[in-house]
Amino acid sequence: MQLAGEIVVSADHAELGDRLQALIARASALVDLGGSFTDEANHGRARRVLSRAATRLQKFARAVGSRKGEQAIDPTLRQALIDEAVSLRADIRLLKQSL
Repeated sequence: MQLAGEIVVSADHAELGDRLQALIARASALVDLGGSFTDEANHGRARRVLSRAATRLQKFARAVGSRKGEQAIDPTLRQALIDEAVSLRADIRLLKQSL
């Protein structure tokens, strides 16, 4: 996911940056795992894994939009991160529905 390289957090809020990186890394890993379940027998498993990835992206967007996020991240970058996370989450949900 491209979001991981875009996250720039002020030095005062390094723990927020670490949390955001972890959420994106886990969501990316879950999407990769969900993509590996392509045969018919594993569609249920793929849906569950993709749901967990969508949840991680939702948590990411909430953390970026939080009060700490407002203090730690530049407003234009913050809005771009939120928009990208929402877009990716919608794409994942569409993929999940197509299985």
